[in-house]
Amino acid sequence: SCREAIETTHNFIDFEDWIIRKGAIRSYKDEKMIIPFNMEDGLLICEGKSNPEWNYSAPHGAGRVFSRSVAKKK
Repeated sequence: SCREAIETTHNFIDFEDWIIRKGAIRSYKDEKMIIPFNMEDGLLICEGKSNPEWNYSAPHGAGRVFSRSVAKKK
């Protein structure tokens, strides 16, 4: 059964702190986040650090090994 829901919206304007996040999610202290790897390797469930040098943000994914165009050719 589900004990907790975690919402991690990316590519949005956060009207609470007036930060535009493109390719990023909000990351305030102890706020839970989900960062996916890929379909095979799963995801991370993390807690925010509230780092002002990163605009209180974290990446919304782990990145790519290949660009989209190269991956489509494979």
